Amino acid sequence: SGLTNLILASSNVEEPTSSGLLGAAAQVGGTSIAVSDSTLSGYLTTAVESPSRADSAAATTELATTLALIGLESGPQPNITFASVARNWGDFDTNFDRTLSTLSSRSWSSEAKLADVFNTTPTIVKITNSPQPTARISAVSAMIAAENGEAQFSVIADDPAALTSSRRLLLLALLSNEWVGDSTTWATEVTGYLDDTRDIVESVQIVDLSNVNIYADSASLPVKISNNLDQGVTVYLAVTPTSTKVSIDPNHRFQEVTVSANSQKLVQIPVQALSNGSAKLIAILYSHTRQQIGHSQTIDVNVQAGWEVLGTFIFAALVLAVFALGIIRNIRKRRKARRGEVDPDDEDTVTVKDDA
Repeated sequence: SGLTNLILASSNVEEPTSSGLLGAAAQVGGTSIAVSDSTLSGYLTTAVESPSRADSAAATTELATTLALIGLESGPQPNITFASVARNWGDFDTNFDRTLSTLSSRSWSSEAKLADVFNTTPTIVKITNSPQPTARISAVSAMIAAENGEAQFSVIADDPAALTSSRRLLLLALLSNEWVGDSTTWATEVTGYLDDTRDIVESVQIVDLSNVNIYADSASLPVKISNNLDQGVTVYLAVTPTSTKVSIDPNHRFQEVTVSANSQKLVQIPVQALSNGSAKLIAILYSHTRQQIGHSQTIDVNVQAGWEVLGTFIFAALVLAVFALGIIRNIRKRRKARRGEVDPDDEDTVTVKDDA
């Protein structure tokens, strides 16, 4: 993968002879390798992590004895020996300090730096082929793909790093070899990571729209965008008709929309009806990098533009009819007044009580 320096266990490399490596320095192609002796590392780990002082001392003695024998075999020119411990060695710092102090006190030992290993003439080795289980490879591939998806999505956020940094650390933790011995728990954590990724990339969406009816030659199409993140986002809304029955002004087909944290934003899209019937429009959100955000939404539109004209005509006819009836009634009143007749509608009714 282009790395020039690696740390590997001795079980990861194939030694050229049965006598073993002459020190910790090795090389494969153009890559320098510091080889950690698996046997010595086992003794060191036991000495550090032993719960009792006696067990720790016994493991330290085995380690010191083995190192002394290696020193005798190396001859007058000492070789650097490399051993490693698990990442949780800090939990046993007392044993760790005691073990290293014991080794350093031996007259035949001295300290060396890791850089000294890479500067030593290496032994040419081969990498041991240790294929990983198919299930683990698939899970790692899925997590890496999920992280890429999060990175592409995060550009819409006001602070992308706040969204991706913690997720990156979690991914690195899940890629640790410490999980190899507990595949069940690791699989559960991987599932949780992928579920959280899906929730993140689906947190900004176009809200599902029901059928929209248009009864005019022009109308505004409401499109609602939701943002469930705890920070604001900026997206670009694209609305495209798939039918010639409606059209959208080019200036409104692609527009920038800012949505505050944990809120929704309603966008009105001007739509022009060209003919009656059913039509569909496709609404999609994009980032400024033209990466699609969320799922596309199909909006079903029922266009009945003639109803606006018909409704206006009916309303005008009703107003005209009321006005005409008023004129006719006034004319009738005047004619009856000239003939001395009384319009029943204008006659005052008086009730008289008969006391007789």
